[in-house]
Amino acid sequence: MELQASKGVQELIDRLKSEGIKSGEDQAQKITDQAHQKARQIIADAKREAESIRKEAREDAKRTQSSSEEAIRIAARDALLALKSKMAQYFSQRLYERVAVEFNNRDFLRQLLLEVCRRKVPELAPEQKVTILLPEKLLSVEDLKSNSVNIEDDPMAQFIISVAQDFLEKGVDFDTSPNYESIKVRLEGQEVLVDLSDNSAAGMLMQYLLPRFRAIVEGYFQ
Repeated sequence: MELQASKGVQELIDRLKSEGIKSGEDQAQKITDQAHQKARQIIADAKREAESIRKEAREDAKRTQSSSEEAIRIAARDALLALKSKMAQYFSQRLYERVAVEFNNRDFLRQLLLEVCRRKVPELAPEQKVTILLPEKLLSVEDLKSNSVNIEDDPMAQFIISVAQDFLEKGVDFDTSPNYESIKVRLEGQEVLVDLSDNSAAGMLMQYLLPRFRAIVEGYFQ
């Protein structure tokens, strides 16, 4: 009887042990599977995060490159505009200097004055007159008519005296004004006043020459 009871107890112990081992093994396998699944999830998340970082880095690099290229393009454009502006300023300065030199040339002034009058006189009605206006500080009308002024040290006065007789014979009058600093040609009865100063002449030349100069510069840099 005791032997049978002892055997039953042993069987119970063995069964419990077997069930415990099986349960432990199942639990261990479950934990292992969960760990593997978690590891795979972590690796997948890490890969996605790494790809996102790489993508953002590539986009940042493209934006940086694009910004750098745009900055270089703008800087080059500004430098070219500044160079063109300086070239135009230099051209303008040299033109004004050259005209100023030519205005000290009596032959040039004579031809200029004759050309202005030649162009304007044919447009006049028979009763209209051309008047050459002189700065009052330069000469008076009486000086011109009497030819009595000492003009040895005044090239402009010498020029006026040299052409006055020719113009007077052609019906061109002379007058003076304290408000003028340069020679002007006036068509009486019309609002026409031609300034024969070096600045005025240079300004008229600039209107004609500067656009052509800029076109040449544009063609050079294309």
